[in-house]
Amino acid sequence: MKGLILIALFSALFCLIQAQESKKLKIINAHIGVGANNLINAEAPHKILRYDNYRHYPFYEGSELNYETNFLSDMKFSFVGGIGFEYYLKPGMSFSASVNYEGKGLEMNYRFNDSGGNEQYIWDLQEDYLFDISNHYITLPLSLRKYLNASYTFYVQGGVYMACMFESRVDISIVEKFNRWNIAEEHEEPRLVGYYIEEFNANHFDFEDELTRMFDFGLVLGTGYIYPLSKKLFINADLLFSIGLKGIDGVNDNEYDELLLARGTMVRSGNYYGLNSNAKNFSGELTVGIGIKL
Repeated sequence: MKGLILIALFSALFCLIQAQESKKLKIINAHIGVGANNLINAEAPHKILRYDNYRHYPFYEGSELNYETNFLSDMKFSFVGGIGFEYYLKPGMSFSASVNYEGKGLEMNYRFNDSGGNEQYIWDLQEDYLFDISNHYITLPLSLRKYLNASYTFYVQGGVYMACMFESRVDISIVEKFNRWNIAEEHEEPRLVGYYIEEFNANHFDFEDELTRMFDFGLVLGTGYIYPLSKKLFINADLLFSIGLKGIDGVNDNEYDELLLARGTMVRSGNYYGLNSNAKNFSGELTVGIGIKL
């Protein structure tokens, strides 16, 4: 896997040298920024109780527990950085390529509350879930840029990307708090007679790429602005959205089973990207860089 990453970096360096020799390369830049990431088509990745021989156990008790991820609130923010090259094809049109590090995945914070009781006592339950998927990629976005003004400062862009994953990690935290009060005489406050706090934590590294595919590809679309500092030096702000076309689930069996328990139903699935094996990467990245025109 590391060899593939080195090959990608070597290829980028080779293209740079060749472009300099042919005088076709016009712009080189280094950039850093932040990415907002999520997984689309991910069904029930967060209702997980424990790991057992790569079997993952989402749990639900009723309709209050929604199996769908939330596109905005479950966004995971991560670092983006890399180097970029730009070649002018004709006036107003250029080809852009970058070699980047990007973090992808999702981060879910979910709270479930329940309560009940009778004439003798009342109780309440609070469960806090944290579910974090962190996948780390070396990506190669390739796009065409169309400059929209004569000063070559504002552009739109579109193309494709390829990505190679070099690390995958999942972190899970579940904290359950329960309180019970006995109901006292009239006009008296209920008396706390029992409580407990339980915490469950787990993490998993997918070193062998058994649960996550190593390679990914998709489409990119975005815009950007170039602010010249001098004839050679400039600052570049770039906004790029990418959507994966390939499912990232390495199991990809679309299989799960359900166990009926006294407390509810337990769903067992062979992957942690959901029950349908159709999860795909989505990200929006805002980067700022400095470049030089050759």
